Amino acid sequence: MVRDAWEDRTMPQKPAQNRMKRCAIALAACAAMLGLSAAALACSVPVFRFALERWQPDKYLVVVFHEGPLDDDAKKLVAQCERAAHAERSANIEVETFDLSEELPPHIRAIWDREQAGDEAKPKLPWCVVAYPQAAQIEKPMYRGPVDEAALAASLDSPLRGEIADRLVSGQSAVWLLLESGDTKADDAAHELIASELKRLEKELKLPVLAEHDKELVKLNLPLAIKFSLLRVKRSDPRERMLVEMLLDTESDLAEISKPMVFPVFGRGRAFYGLIGKGISSENLTQTAGFLIGECSCEVKEQNPGMDLLLAAPWSKIEGNFADEPLPPLVGLPETKAIKTSPREASRKPIALNERPRDNLPMQADAAPKAEENPSPMVVPMAAPTHAYPVWIVSLASLAAVGIVVLLVGSFWISSGSRPKH
Repeated sequence: MVRDAWEDRTMPQKPAQNRMKRCAIALAACAAMLGLSAAALACSVPVFRFALERWQPDKYLVVVFHEGPLDDDAKKLVAQCERAAHAERSANIEVETFDLSEELPPHIRAIWDREQAGDEAKPKLPWCVVAYPQAAQIEKPMYRGPVDEAALAASLDSPLRGEIADRLVSGQSAVWLLLESGDTKADDAAHELIASELKRLEKELKLPVLAEHDKELVKLNLPLAIKFSLLRVKRSDPRERMLVEMLLDTESDLAEISKPMVFPVFGRGRAFYGLIGKGISSENLTQTAGFLIGECSCEVKEQNPGMDLLLAAPWSKIEGNFADEPLPPLVGLPETKAIKTSPREASRKPIALNERPRDNLPMQADAAPKAEENPSPMVVPMAAPTHAYPVWIVSLASLAAVGIVVLLVGSFWISSGSRPKH
């Protein structure tokens, strides 16, 4: 290769060809320098920990439609929902009421129009809609129905969602949810494989070495370690109907697929894209876990794949609560710490909005023999990390790159043009 380069340099060629080659070399050099600059600015905090400390969960909109004054029962339930949004175990919701006899904001009018236009049961006032966060870009509501205490409570929280929150607050890297298909043989095989692989990955994966300038971003009094756990979710469990609905809504066609699916949940309840059927493989589990354990590169949450789940969690009790601090000079976003909450006793009565039963949760299985890997795994492409740096750094790097390009191209062009003609 050195010989080829030398021959190119010494053999007579047309000036235009020389200039093209030199321009290509200049552009390649600049690209390499930009790559080195980005690497130098990368954040060494693992994705799962950065997400726990810095990413506030997206809020679901709880809308109550009515005409005329709300009755006392509806007022009571609206007040309970508002308390649930600010309780010790707060739900990531915003609660609003709208009188249909008054003019509605455009986005609320769009929700109401869809409710009236659907093929399902027509709204009977007062009527409640729990809409997905705007960032999820899902038009269908997570819940639609009467302003009913039991239904609203089931929308805001559930036993498994509470367990997920407690595990994340305790410092686990990710809680993997196996959404069962109903085929016992396929579900058990998927569970066996996932449990075995997660134990292997806990031992084999390595955390990034935390750079000195990034240590101030890790403020939780929690060990920074790789810890995974696994929970099984039955599609037929009435208590987890809303959790199942949210997982299936992470992609538009999942509800049509009757195969086992696994979703890692990390940070403050962000569900990563699921692995499905044959896609639940050693290769894909390793790739997904590697992303969660890898360097966060100070990524903005909205530029990451996945969707925030609606759950009630004690995020406000995590020591520090740094989410709303101003950005540090070189790296983005801040916030948080952890407490463990004891499980509440099971209850057979309807779930109150400020209570949550925590009984009969499927815990992580002990080490199981590794299931036979699928011979033709479906590799799920991972999204490329998107860096979010302060504007002045990006601008400076861009100007420097343009300057270098102009300097190199200009010098080559001039030197080429100044040669004597033969």
